[in-house]
Order: sequence, then C-alpha cells, then structure tokens
Amino acid sequence: DASKIISSITNSFYLGYGYRPMYRSYRKIISLWKKEKGLSFENKNMFLKEETRNDLYPVIENEYESVVFRGGVINTIKEIDKIKDCKILFLSALFIDEEKYIEVVKTFKNVLLNNITKEEGNKIISSLDIKEDNSFMYEDSIYEVE
Repeated sequence: DASKIISSITNSFYLGYGYRPMYRSYRKIISLWKKEKGLSFENKNMFLKEETRNDLYPVIENEYESVVFRGGVINTIKEIDKIKDCKILFLSALFIDEEKYIEVVKTFKNVLLNNITKEEGNKIISSLDIKEDNSFMYEDSIYEVE
C-alpha cells in the first residue's frame, strides 16, 4: 500500500500531478534521428506518435538527455489521502498551460486544506481539459512478448 510506504520514508517525494517520464536516454536520440533522416527542425514542442495508437507523447531533448513522456498527466488527487504524508508532493508544470497549472495547484491546496473534497477537486481538474493517463495506478503492467 502506497500510504504505508510513503509514511515510513522520512523524505519521500511523489509526483502528484504532471507528465511522467516513460523513456530516458543520455544520448541525443532526436538529433541522431534527424541526422540519419536528413531532417532539419527546431527541438521545441516535439511529440512522438506510434503507428498503432492515437496518443501523442511529449519529447524533450537538451544538452544532457532525451526524454519521452507518457501521453497524459498523472492526477493523484483522488488518492490524496494515501500520499498526503509525503515530504514533497510535486505538481509538475511541464507541457501544461500556465493558467491551467495555477488552477491545478490551487485545487490541490484546497483539497489538502480540506476546503473542498477530493471529488470536487477532481471535478475542477477534469474540467481543465488536460488529458489524463492514470494507467499503472490501478492496474499492473504486463509485458507480453509478441
């Protein structure tokens, strides 16, 4: 149970809201791919799309690494009771419009201060029209070799 683990760790850190890294490489994979294919474009606002899925996966590449993120944000507000004892609850602004991000932060604060219920908070955050991807929060990941 996450709440038992978090409460047993003195300095726990938990991603409460935001895009989760799915793949990280210390190589510049986008730049290498562009060079291989003879392409030229700026490394900003990049997304990957799989042939078999509709999701767009945000990608960043900087001087240190390349990172591919999940196609939607994780939103833990419904599980706030289980993670509220963590030392740092991180609400990431990466790839999120500033006004919407501020609303997310205000909503988490109001839920944590018991000004609104977690159900009301989830309704507010859902109304922001930011795609959520809470997979792996409620189901095990199973890797099957094709």
